[in-house]
Amino acid sequence: MEQVNILGVKVSKVNYQDVLKHIQVWISGQGKHYIVTTNVEIIIQAQKDLEFKKIINDADLSIPDSSRLGWALKVLETNNFIVKLIYWPFFIFPKLIESKFPTVTGTDLILKFMSICEEKGFRIGLLGGQKNVAAKAKERLLTKFPNLKIVYTDHGGKISSDGEMLNNEKIKIEKVDILLVAFGHGKQEKWIKENIKHIDSKVFIGVGGTLDYISGKIPRAPLFIRLIGFEWLFRLIVQPWRIKRFDALVKFIFLILKK
Repeated sequence: MEQVNILGVKVSKVNYQDVLKHIQVWISGQGKHYIVTTNVEIIIQAQKDLEFKKIINDADLSIPDSSRLGWALKVLETNNFIVKLIYWPFFIFPKLIESKFPTVTGTDLILKFMSICEEKGFRIGLLGGQKNVAAKAKERLLTKFPNLKIVYTDHGGKISSDGEMLNNEKIKIEKVDILLVAFGHGKQEKWIKENIKHIDSKVFIGVGGTLDYISGKIPRAPLFIRLIGFEWLFRLIVQPWRIKRFDALVKFIFLILKK
């Protein structure tokens, strides 16, 4: 599988079909596998958290969950600083740059996979989000995919806050094939790495805020806004506190231009 390196963080060059194929093979086979959804914030956090960076780089798949990763690779192709400066404004409009690097958004990936799970009978667990988010996400998914087997849900408040291990007996009894973990980036990846050996599931995915979107707790940007690369602006409007996270975007631009 082809991988690229962005500021020391490995990112898999995969599209939706590639990821869905890998997951199905893993569920049908032996062993355990984990997937991370890598974006700008994760790459910046990995610069100062070496344990986190290693977890990302050791993942079976590090999917490119941001069109700005394609922008970064385009800038990194040249050593000419003037050319890099010409490219930097396209960070805001990454869709305007021709890039062969794919984007696989976590929310769209999970929704595409739910259709396969319904068809194949794969058993799903939802872990994380605030209280009732996982349960609400299950309710809405079953409305769209009525034959879906979501056999485990838990908001995981205590689990995520103090590192307490999940009740593996429940997972074992329900035979969960794939566990979606939504504790927020950093926390969820470390939790998966620490607990994967104790939990009887084949595939683990850190899904960040995906359950918030699926449950309807947070509205998702309309499709046309996502297509032009402005989902980040929509998120800022509906979640003004995200302005604090723009520090990571500024650092990312600086580090890519400096490279």
